[in-house]
Amino acid sequence: MGAPPYGYLRNPDDKTRWLVDEEAAAVVRRIFSLCMQGYGPTAIADMLWADKVLTPSAYKTSKGIGVPMVSENPYNWHQSKVVEILEDVAYIGTTESFKSTRLGFKSKKRIPTSKDRRAYIENAHTPIIDSEVWEKVQMIRQGKRRRNRTGNVSMFSGLLYCADCGAKLNLCVVRDKPYFRCAKYKGNSRNKECTQHYIREDALQKLVLKQLQHFLSYLQQFERVFIRQQIDTTLAERRYELSAKQKQIEKDEKRMKELDRLFRKIYEDNVNGKLNDERFYKLSDGYEAEQEQLKQEIKALTAEVSESDTETTNVAKLIAVTKKYTRIDELTPEVLNAFVDKIIVHEREKKGGRRTQEIDIYYSYVGIVDIPTDEEMRELEQQYMQRTTRQTA
Repeated sequence: MGAPPYGYLRNPDDKTRWLVDEEAAAVVRRIFSLCMQGYGPTAIADMLWADKVLTPSAYKTSKGIGVPMVSENPYNWHQSKVVEILEDVAYIGTTESFKSTRLGFKSKKRIPTSKDRRAYIENAHTPIIDSEVWEKVQMIRQGKRRRNRTGNVSMFSGLLYCADCGAKLNLCVVRDKPYFRCAKYKGNSRNKECTQHYIREDALQKLVLKQLQHFLSYLQQFERVFIRQQIDTTLAERRYELSAKQKQIEKDEKRMKELDRLFRKIYEDNVNGKLNDERFYKLSDGYEAEQEQLKQEIKALTAEVSESDTETTNVAKLIAVTKKYTRIDELTPEVLNAFVDKIIVHEREKKGGRRTQEIDIYYSYVGIVDIPTDEEMRELEQQYMQRTTRQTA
């Protein structure tokens, strides 16, 4: 087992186990919290530097761990180190093996291996970060948020998408008033790929806050109904699709066995002189190519089928997020990132002399949620209670 990452110490009683180093772990938690609040790696590094937080190497030196390292500035955090911490699965209790490999048998140089070729062991040690927070941070990192030309950054940056063309919405500021518009909107250009989809940041904040408050209230009052509804909806949508994929997997596996039988036959025919070498190699190459293609197809289909088993887990993760909030009075970057994956912005429409604009919120782990009216919620609760009574009778 390699050296423990920043935030952990090697167990003196068992060298293969790691213990949480609470002093360093507090910094790790702060880094993840800042990311959830909308700060990027560079901004986080600047904050740690300003607060005179020792870098991981300087911290180890101060504790007499490893080889002492002399640095002109022990607080000189770099954004690359922040990124490394944010992406490390060790902080959710998972160990990662085979991160690198040698270039060749005689070479001492090592190169990183792709993530799909690494080995992962879950629950190997005490986690510092909740898996829900870690996963959310990875999603935030994938939609990296950049400042606009004036240096401004919004909590919504990277989360907004055009309902018509799918492009992201860019942050613009005119007379100190921030707003968003579709990235493909060309203004006065004749070549207009999309319309503006203009929405003011303050108006968007009010819309999202109102929907989040309604959503949280719904979950707090009708948690059981929500869980049942999400699972039933998902199963209904995927039942036919999963059945077709399962049948294809069985068909592919049957063909794989048939190819194994055919390969053995042509091998025996070649050994017995019934099949010349040229014909043997041609057939075997074809069989091997087909087998490899089938393996990849089976792997992909199996992954898609197994995804359906995660729906209940995903709902539970969202419920866990809501348990952390009794009410939402203000829309902060942390609240937004905890609840929302993305927001689809529709173009404004004129209805009855008034302009209206709709947004679709994709909630963390479950996507769009159709929140019922109060009357519908009471009816759903009644149906759920009746179903539960029948099952326990």
